[in-house]
Amino acid sequence: MPEKNKLSLENLIIPENVKRTLVDEILASRVAHAYIFEGSDKDSKMNAALEFARTLNCEKGTGCGKCRPCVDIGKMKYPDLMIFRSSTSVKIEDIREFIKFMSLSKARASGWKIGIIADAELLTPEAENSLLKITEEPPASSCVILITSNLHALLPTIRSRCQILRFPPADYRRAEYDREEIAALKKLVAARNYAEYFEKVREFLDADDPREKTAETIRGILFDLTESFRRNPSAPTADKIDFFLNALKWIKKQRSPKSVLDRIFFNEGLRK
Repeated sequence: MPEKNKLSLENLIIPENVKRTLVDEILASRVAHAYIFEGSDKDSKMNAALEFARTLNCEKGTGCGKCRPCVDIGKMKYPDLMIFRSSTSVKIEDIREFIKFMSLSKARASGWKIGIIADAELLTPEAENSLLKITEEPPASSCVILITSNLHALLPTIRSRCQILRFPPADYRRAEYDREEIAALKKLVAARNYAEYFEKVREFLDADDPREKTAETIRGILFDLTESFRRNPSAPTADKIDFFLNALKWIKKQRSPKSVLDRIFFNEGLRK
């Protein structure tokens, strides 16, 4: 649930510059009448578009998630929201229906009419030319969001009438997130908070899709720690021993080469 006066958009995992732009424009009451969300990650762009629509129509103005507009948008049943999807092409007849919807009176006088076109690169030239009408003469409190993976598939006349927000690939955002996560893990190690560290490592390595570079870094930390414990086992505390044993189990679970396991388990220094 959003904090008081905090927009739900601020909780989304999307590029920080996109988040800041959308939040600032809502708070300053200067929302653009048309946006292009460009990038390869469809889910991120659609999530941002829906959260933007929810925040604009929220009765509390924050995207509270509990009021009727927030709930209806979450179910995609809000009367002032249209999401147009196509797996082939978006024709002029489709855009005429879209424009008709955008031109209708709003169900809530204080709300916003939101039209989202997914895969906008599938618009035919005729459909794009027809769409110009709604971007040149937008109804009051209305917003069109074009979601595309190929910005330059859209006509220059469309691009010039929209505010363009670029979403980098999901791997880029993951890398940013992972760098923060690794930094936090290293702080736990430095503070000798092994119990919390191992719990976070276990959560990461248990994930359905752990990022390989980050997984390698985390495994490296495990190797370093086990080597450190092996070389200097004097007066180990209970949590150190527990962490050491768990680390060895996880290294084995990650299918480490047998030579590495032999070095850790059967090194002369460890047998003494």
